[in-house]
This record gives sequence, structure tokens and C-alpha cells, in this order.
Amino acid sequence: MRRQSREKKTSKNNANKYQNEKLPIAEADADQILQEAEATKQERINEANAQVAMFNAKFEEYEKNPEVTKKRMFYEAMEGILPQLRVIIDGTDSTTTMLHEQLNSVSEQNVQSSASPADSSSTSK
Repeated sequence: MRRQSREKKTSKNNANKYQNEKLPIAEADADQILQEAEATKQERINEANAQVAMFNAKFEEYEKNPEVTKKRMFYEAMEGILPQLRVIIDGTDSTTTMLHEQLNSVSEQNVQSSASPADSSSTSK
């Protein structure tokens, strides 16, 4: 009977020791996760508020002068979409051909730039 009682106490002491070791670590981890979640939440809220403010500012400008705002937004979008495209207009019908050739050369440059540096250095010499 004494042996069982000692084993029971030993088991209980080991369990308490394990709890005392692990519980603070788990609580600290939980606190860190909550703090990170709160920071992410606030970051997203701030980003959304900034986007709303940008939209409202653009909308106010649009209400003042819709045509100018439409053109400006179109040009800004094109600058982002086609940053490497240069259009050369020489006044002849070959403008379309020149534009097509330029698009091909931009595509070729993109393919070459994605190749390894050793490949591009050997082709450029």
C-alpha cells in the first residue's frame, strides 16, 4: 500500500513539474500569437482606410472633371502595364509594323533576361 501511495505522489509531482514547465511557455506563445494577430488586424484596417481615402480623393477629382480624371487614370494604368513599350510614330503606315517589331524585341529581351547570366553573357559577345 505504501509503495502505491509513493508512486501516486511521484506521478502527481512529475505531472505538476511538467505543468509548471510547459504552461508558462504555452501562455507566452499564445500571447505572442494574439499580439501578432492584433498587429496584422490593425495593419489591414490601416491599409483599407488608406485605400478608401485614395478612392475618395480620386472620386472627388472625377466629380470635378470626369474627362481629365479618366484620361489620367488610363495613362497611369498604361504606365504600369506597359513600362518598357516605346511607340515611335513616323507619320507613315509602317507605325503598326514598328510597334509590332518593338513588342517582339521586348519579348525577346524578357526571355533573355530570364536565362542564366552565363547564357546571356555568352550571347552578348
